[in-house]
Amino acid sequence: MPSHHDAGRRSFTLALKLAAEADDAPPAGHILRAMAHQATDLGHPQPAVDLATASVDRTRHTLATPRERALLGVVQARSLAADGQKRAAIAALLCQRPAGFPRGRPEISL
Repeated sequence: MPSHHDAGRRSFTLALKLAAEADDAPPAGHILRAMAHQATDLGHPQPAVDLATASVDRTRHTLATPRERALLGVVQARSLAADGQKRAAIAALLCQRPAGFPRGRPEISL
C-alpha cells in the first residue's frame, strides 16, 4: 500500500509544476519549503537541503511576504542542521533578521 508521503510528494510535484507554468515564484517557494520539511521528516537531509536552497533562490524569496521569507529561512536552517551543517544553519537563521533587529554576536556554541 502506498504511503501518504508518496501521495504528498506527487501532489507537491504537480503543484510545483503548475506554479512554474504560471510563472508564480512565491507559491513555488512555499511548495519547495513544504517538500524540504517532508524530506527532513523522512530522514533525507541532503534532498531537504537541495529543496530548501531552491526555495530561497531568486524571486521565490524576494517576492515572498516577510512571513514566508522567515519560514523559508527557518526550513533552510532546519535542513542544514539535519544534514550536520551547523554553521551554515546558524548563518541561514542570522540572514533572516528583520531590519532593526540587534546585530550582536549570538551566544551559540558549536
